Amino acid sequence: MSNPTAAALYILIGLSGFFLGCLILQCYIYFCKYPRDPMWIKCLVLLIFVLELTLHITLTKLSYTISIVHAGDPLVFFHLPSSWPVSLFFAIFTLPIVEIFYCWRIYKLTKVLWRSLAGVALSCLRGGGWIYYLSQVIHGGPVGIESDTKLRWLVIVLLLLAVFLNVSIVIVVSIYLSKCRPKACRFETKKLIDGIILWIVSTCMIGLIPHIVSLVMFVTMKGTLVWMCVVPITTKVFANCLLSTLNNRLINLDDHLGPTSIEMGPMLHRSNALRVATTNTARGAERVPAVNPDSSLPTVGSS
Repeated sequence: MSNPTAAALYILIGLSGFFLGCLILQCYIYFCKYPRDPMWIKCLVLLIFVLELTLHITLTKLSYTISIVHAGDPLVFFHLPSSWPVSLFFAIFTLPIVEIFYCWRIYKLTKVLWRSLAGVALSCLRGGGWIYYLSQVIHGGPVGIESDTKLRWLVIVLLLLAVFLNVSIVIVVSIYLSKCRPKACRFETKKLIDGIILWIVSTCMIGLIPHIVSLVMFVTMKGTLVWMCVVPITTKVFANCLLSTLNNRLINLDDHLGPTSIEMGPMLHRSNALRVATTNTARGAERVPAVNPDSSLPTVGSS
């Protein structure tokens, strides 16, 4: 393939489909595991799923147009359907939603409001910057975006803001989790590896990789849109991190434990969570008087 943008689009659409499958599985696990979550959390999950599914469908249609309808056409980017910018605008909204969720989680963990408000402001500012950039260069089509030189500084600033914001989220959440992690799991290799993977996902550290890749490609591969092809991977990585964070809450282990809490506290090891649940159940049982099977009155002497 002589066009690097088209070649990158084909490869990354396949990877995007893989992450979309992971997201579908994550959504299924979430709705099965936490049916009593607040309605706004359920709506948030559905919104992210719809955005990512629509993004993948529009990109697949774009790939079909390039590879099938106009196969071998060197001027293929001049014949794209008028709906192709839709995928870019759908991609804009997913990342701020996930970042604002993590800022809210930081507030729930630390009870410090200004950090979360600063993160929300940066995320909204970056989203507005992307909308402004696309509104300025979208009229020229993909060729106009490739040849644009006036707003290159804006793209670099927006990508650097994304890296800075996500590094800040990772640092704050990691510091909190380091203070609350289980001491007993520290020296066991398997549990240590599981904990590291869980930290990477729950702090959204893995989301830094596509941002850095996009920044490097934009600076080094001028005149192409390869950097923009990483967008579908970035949004789905962030969406999977959010769902993984929700699905790794070790609460609501049984119906008798009460309503589900959305508190994004430290991730406990499963054995510790089960021990806490068993203790709470036993304490609850101590407050229930023993019942004589032959009488409806409590047994004398029961405690």
